[in-house]
Amino acid sequence: MLTLSWFSTQQASNQLRLEARSLLAEAATSKSGFIQNWFNFRFKDLNFQAKDQSNAFFLSQLKSDFKSSHKTAADYVKSYDWAEQKAAFDANLVNLLHDYDYIYDIFLIDLKGNILYTVAQESDLGDNLFKGHLADTNFSRSVYETISTGESRFSGIERYAPSNNELSGFLTAPMLDDDGNKMGVFAIQIKLLQLYQQISATTADSQSRVHYLVDPNGLLISPITHNDEVLNKKITTQPILHWAEQQFNSNNFSLDENVDNNIYIGSNQLPVIGFSQSIRIANINWLLISEINEAEALESITLLETLTLMLTGAFSLFALLAGLYLSRKIVKPITTLSKATAALSRGILRQHVNVHSNDEIGELADTFNRMLVIRQEYADTVQNQKNDIQRALTQVSEQKFAMDQHSIVAMTDIDGTITYVNDLFCKISGYTQDELIGNNHRMLNSAYHDTAFFTDMYDTISNGGVFRAEICNQNKSGELYWVDTTIVPDKDEHGNLKGYTAIRTDITYRKAAEKELLVALGTAKAATEAKSAFLANMSHEIRTPLNGVIGMSNLLLDSELNKEQYERTKIVANSANSLLAIINDILDFSKIEAGKLDLEIIDFDLSALLTNLGATMAYRAEEKGIELICPSNPIKSHWYKGDPGRIQQIFANLISNAIKFTSHGEVSVSAKIIGGKNQQHYLLAEVTDTGIGLTPKQQSNLFERFTQADDSTTRKYGGTGLGLTICKQLIELMNGEISVESTPNEGTTFLVSLELKPSDYEAPPPATLPTDNDKILIVDDNYTNRKLLTGLCDFWQLDSQQVEGGAEALELLITASKEGKPFSTVIVDMQMPEMDGVELATRIREEKLIESPHLILLTSQARRGDAEKMHSVGFNGFLTKPVNQSGLHNALLQVQGLSDNDSPMITRHTSREMSSYKAQVLVVEDNITNQLVARGMLEKFGIRVSVAANGEEAIQALTERTYDLVFMDYQMPVMDGIQATVIIRDPESSVLQHDVPVIAMTANAMKEDQTLCSKVGMNDFVAKPVNPSVLHTVLDTWLPKNCHQNADMNSFDEPTNEEGTSLAIPLTMKMNLPDEPVFDISILQSLLSNAEQIRTIANAFIDDMPNQLELLQAALDENDAIKAAAVAHRVKGSAASIGAGVIAKLAEDMEKSAKAGNIQPVADAFADLENSLKMLKKSAQDQL
Repeated sequence: MLTLSWFSTQQASNQLRLEARSLLAEAATSKSGFIQNWFNFRFKDLNFQAKDQSNAFFLSQLKSDFKSSHKTAADYVKSYDWAEQKAAFDANLVNLLHDYDYIYDIFLIDLKGNILYTVAQESDLGDNLFKGHLADTNFSRSVYETISTGESRFSGIERYAPSNNELSGFLTAPMLDDDGNKMGVFAIQIKLLQLYQQISATTADSQSRVHYLVDPNGLLISPITHNDEVLNKKITTQPILHWAEQQFNSNNFSLDENVDNNIYIGSNQLPVIGFSQSIRIANINWLLISEINEAEALESITLLETLTLMLTGAFSLFALLAGLYLSRKIVKPITTLSKATAALSRGILRQHVNVHSNDEIGELADTFNRMLVIRQEYADTVQNQKNDIQRALTQVSEQKFAMDQHSIVAMTDIDGTITYVNDLFCKISGYTQDELIGNNHRMLNSAYHDTAFFTDMYDTISNGGVFRAEICNQNKSGELYWVDTTIVPDKDEHGNLKGYTAIRTDITYRKAAEKELLVALGTAKAATEAKSAFLANMSHEIRTPLNGVIGMSNLLLDSELNKEQYERTKIVANSANSLLAIINDILDFSKIEAGKLDLEIIDFDLSALLTNLGATMAYRAEEKGIELICPSNPIKSHWYKGDPGRIQQIFANLISNAIKFTSHGEVSVSAKIIGGKNQQHYLLAEVTDTGIGLTPKQQSNLFERFTQADDSTTRKYGGTGLGLTICKQLIELMNGEISVESTPNEGTTFLVSLELKPSDYEAPPPATLPTDNDKILIVDDNYTNRKLLTGLCDFWQLDSQQVEGGAEALELLITASKEGKPFSTVIVDMQMPEMDGVELATRIREEKLIESPHLILLTSQARRGDAEKMHSVGFNGFLTKPVNQSGLHNALLQVQGLSDNDSPMITRHTSREMSSYKAQVLVVEDNITNQLVARGMLEKFGIRVSVAANGEEAIQALTERTYDLVFMDYQMPVMDGIQATVIIRDPESSVLQHDVPVIAMTANAMKEDQTLCSKVGMNDFVAKPVNPSVLHTVLDTWLPKNCHQNADMNSFDEPTNEEGTSLAIPLTMKMNLPDEPVFDISILQSLLSNAEQIRTIANAFIDDMPNQLELLQAALDENDAIKAAAVAHRVKGSAASIGAGVIAKLAEDMEKSAKAGNIQPVADAFADLENSLKMLKKSAQDQL
């Protein structure tokens, strides 16, 4: 009996051990599956983001900007350029970090290990992972392996110093460019809290059960009791040592099935029952250990063993004393108990021993029955624990489901039959899961895409590729929706295709916005095309490449235009040149504070400046329906010395602000000069508007940088808040002052005083208007306009009267005619209430009591063809606002018959002709590109052109015939321009004409070069690239008079002081080469009118560049600095002529270094020159 009891107890103990181990195995399998799935979804997120085109474009922008900055990564990420890139492109990554709670940080890393972007911007931003203090991190090794293998990697767990030694893991994936080449690494720093919580979670009825991860070295990867143990505690239990010895021969390893081997000394130094399972995360191997104290597992049987031993002992003792006497009485109960015990050993728990006895055998039977109850309770407990494990598995599944919710997910088999969809898929499609699962994915086909689209999709995924596209589907209700889709093939363990997983993002809203944007763009384009070229290009809010505007304006000025077209085009040219100078100066505006920005003091006409400025800004006022009156008082044409570009910049900004903050009423600009003839002059000007006004508090900080009235003003009206600051500093640079007076909701006046110097140039007096029997009637509802026109009439000594509207005008005209003192001229505003200008003119012409006066119309809304229409109504003159004082003066002259250019309809525009010459010119230039440019420019003037490639050929040509003019390059092979000019001027040489004008045409613009040219006998000097106005001046100056046909400087396209323009353009082209584009086609367009010529010249330069690179490489190989300088000089001149600014700048730097005898910088920049040529080819191909 004792043996039987012991055997039964042992059987129960072993059964409990097996049950405990089985529970551990189930829990470990569940947790292993969770860990594997958790990381699988993390890698899907990682790879999706690594392949996202916007992220790839963001990294390419960072790399390109970083390279061009010539800074270290640490300095670059602190720069303004980096901040600009970040602001433009990182919104998706910031949203990604906020949407996923497992992400700690996101990294963009180039192939050299430079961390160019992180969302968290911790201390590792700008560090290099392969050098310095991060080189020995798991993160660094993971990035290196990803770059080396092109595969996604996991770093394992480490304490990452930049994150305050936070326990972190890093997932890294390669990023590819459009050609499939590696361009960098996309990395995610993951948080481990959620993972650790799932690993360590156990049921509440167990005190000693633990689950933890170790690496091959036995180091804890997950905590047992607290996080400080991770990576600091080493576990050397039997299964871990055995696993390490196995060297990962199997993905799944568990203890021997022999029961004895399930018990070992655990991490807590107590006997435990354990289960272990190997886990592989990408390239990282871990071992999951699950343990429970043996004592706890067998706790329920311990009491039973003790009780059984005690009862068995008592029974045995009693049986020994009374065995013979009671043998017959107890045989049957003992037999019953024996059978029950045997049944118990076979696992039959639900039984009951019926022994009808009040003696010890009856008690033993009762005890046995109680043991069965205890066993049954324990079995129930085990079942409950199993149910808990099942619920944990369900919870894991629910968590997986929850993780799916950020994307629209669907799975299909290889035939396209849907096998799984998540809630978001059901929500967007309108179908239920039951309706979707089992049906083919084609049920969502919207018929938007053609057959070729789906053929390409199925060809890609069926061959194991990843397909990405924006797909239009149709939901259950028939509505279309768009999804950004990535379809990934799923393969089994043998690599065979078993289905597809599609991850989608709803982009319906974005597509709708794109459609609306296209419609808006179309509307905007149509509106823009309806406006004149002048109005479209003059907005100071648009920073477009102004070289194109300048070039096209010059070409237009060279074409056949009527006077109106010519005047408008000239305004565009003036304004574009002014704005180009302003933009270039703003880029270097920091020089103002350093006192290094010099003013360009030249002669200019103040009246013309304000008049042109008014014409330039008029369209903005017209768009808002307000009056712009500039100038608003009579100003005599007078010349001063100052910087007209800066002055125009100041007033343009003030007028622009006034228009911006004025919704109705007017903006006026008045100006006057105080001071004597030989004294300093001061310009006192006021810019007044009827806008929203300013409070005293707003006025106090109005001139501070990046400051506007308040935040709401910034949002409503836009702007940087820098304009008034620039104005104030420019005015102070001119020894002037600016102040403001304003009343909220009534308007604002800016008061400006500027110091000007007297000019030696005196403008010719205008023709005198007759005053006898001449009366002017002014009809305008705007008081300021009436005041201006009345002031002008007083200034010109004309008798005038003013009225506000048409009815008063008719009454006054009739009265004057009856009195015999009729008005000779009526100046009429177009836009007036009750009776507009057209109706008034019609009634004047129809009214027989009115002696027919001359009618001049003023309008701020002129359109093409209006002049002809107004002429048919009865107007003799048609002028646009703001009033051009000179134009009004000339119109009054013409309508009164005093002008030589009398015409039925007077406007402020006249036709013009392009200057031409009957001449033969020799161009001496070794570069084919420059030859073509020079020939094209000269032929525009009707000149016959001959070309010589060097000085020797030029001497030969001059020996054979005479030329009217010679353009001579400075540096050429065989014989340079200096040597050739010396021979030409030598009376003993064989040339036919020793005094032929010789003009130096070279890229060497230094003063010493000009001096040398003059010393050897050259007549003039022209710098490359050649400004057309400079070329015209040279031709007009040096060609013999018999070569001139209709040359007239006043008709040429570039404004000069003699034209009375408000801008004075320097004779040398201003170029800020570092800011030049790779290829600025507008430079060639400003020189040539023929597109085929432009294409030929650009291609000729590109085709010739490989030869120049070979010559430069040969000079470098020979260490010949002189030869290298010569080649660089040729490249510099040619590149500047065609607008290849980057190449020109590189060649200029090379030439300077080579001339200084330092050839190493030339060699260092050679690769940059080659790369710039590639960029030029691409840019030229796009633009030509």
